[in-house]
Amino acid sequence: WTSAGQLVATGRCEWLEKRKCVRVPFTSTKQAGVEMCTICAGGQLGKALAAAVVTDSSSLHTRVRSGNASGMREEWCPELGRGGDVVDMWMEEGLREAMRMELPSTEVGLGTTDGSQIGQRGTYGWILIGGGRCQCSSGKVVSKTRDMDSYRTELHGLMSLMAGAWRMKKFRLIKAKCDNKSVVDGYEKIRKWEKGGGAGEFPKFNHSVDLWEEVRYWSGLWDGAFQLEWHKGHPEKRDPTRLSWCINDWMNHVADRIAAAEYGRSGGHDSPECLRHQRRWRLMYAGDSKIDRSEGGGS
Repeated sequence: WTSAGQLVATGRCEWLEKRKCVRVPFTSTKQAGVEMCTICAGGQLGKALAAAVVTDSSSLHTRVRSGNASGMREEWCPELGRGGDVVDMWMEEGLREAMRMELPSTEVGLGTTDGSQIGQRGTYGWILIGGGRCQCSSGKVVSKTRDMDSYRTELHGLMSLMAGAWRMKKFRLIKAKCDNKSVVDGYEKIRKWEKGGGAGEFPKFNHSVDLWEEVRYWSGLWDGAFQLEWHKGHPEKRDPTRLSWCINDWMNHVADRIAAAEYGRSGGHDSPECLRHQRRWRLMYAGDSKIDRSEGGGS
């Protein structure tokens, strides 16, 4: 492709740097004067791809369609306001009063994200407040190569909150809460790596690495202005009366309810658009990732 002329792209086209390309074994036949090339799958292909793995440290990505530069792509953002009906209901139940008790700030946003899993289905929900206002979102969580679990749903929710808050461009600082300690610890690993100037190997994750790649990207954009801490979940089990709930308890409960309501909604599919910043190769078949770094498995 780098040297051929008179070739026409019949579908979506993206330009890649030549140093990021690798020759792979293939066979070719001519049909009506047109050379048809077929990649030979197998051990040889795997070795060629493995030898070509490189880390892309750049944080800027451009897309070219039909040979014309379209400039920077607009960053992905979840559907803001999705789950708003759930928030409105809980506003009447006490969330509004809890928000009034917080010191109003137009620069600092308080966020909470939560995930939900039912069998092989997963959803997330998040809520973000500040300056007397509230924003929220929810969506479906998918896993193509391993069983669904709560870890992945919570992590997807974190990524969505980071992207949604970035699109809003309202707060200089986000203080977020999550009730999954493993996700919080993973984020702290990334922040520690970033504080060290990104020196050395990026932290290794053995689960849902595709989502961690996105969190890495968004954390780089926030540049320390997105803070994440653990907060104990399910306040309704500790105090069904809600009388002792702090604002973080309220937000955790509402985020959980937003995620639960997502099961009954159509749409809300973030993937694959939300996975734009994967740094290494993958092998796709029928539109699904079969061998990649994202979830440590293959078939």
